[in-house]
Amino acid sequence: MAEKPKVLVVYGYHSDEEFAIDVGRSLERNPIDGVIVREFEGEPDYAGGRVKWWEPRLNRFIKRFCPQKCAVILHNEAIPIKYTSQQLDKLRKRFPDLAPIALWYYSKYEIPERINWAIVEHARAHFRYVSYLPISGYYFMPKGCDWLTIEYFPYTCSLKQVEALNHIRGLVRLLVTI
Repeated sequence: MAEKPKVLVVYGYHSDEEFAIDVGRSLERNPIDGVIVREFEGEPDYAGGRVKWWEPRLNRFIKRFCPQKCAVILHNEAIPIKYTSQQLDKLRKRFPDLAPIALWYYSKYEIPERINWAIVEHARAHFRYVSYLPISGYYFMPKGCDWLTIEYFPYTCSLKQVEALNHIRGLVRLLVTI
């Protein structure tokens, strides 16, 4: 039996999140030891207009790979089609300090401080502003497998794909070692 990966990176959970899909595919083309990168297969949990906050399909997908440490789920902001490039430029000028990345770390148990600090410090090395929220006590999480959800903001913050790729490559290497 093959050894379980330490970290699983999932992209393509929402098929319209092209930025996150491109970052995930780029990461998949350049493997990292201890990391498996996979595109989500199947319908997202909100299909049919019914939202399930605990995401059973995503949970089952992650359990198939059984990562030893955590699963990283890549997303990007959904920007309404009604915004023109001029309106986006105006938004960026009005709110220049928006964080280009938001991270949520979900765990069944209390999250060790060393993990919280490592994630935040790594993100701060890449971005001026970072939004991070650790959430413990999620009872539906598989034992020993935490989730790190990353939301990139390429539209409102002019985040470049290479910046996101450099961040995620470094972050998964860090997660493998801690």
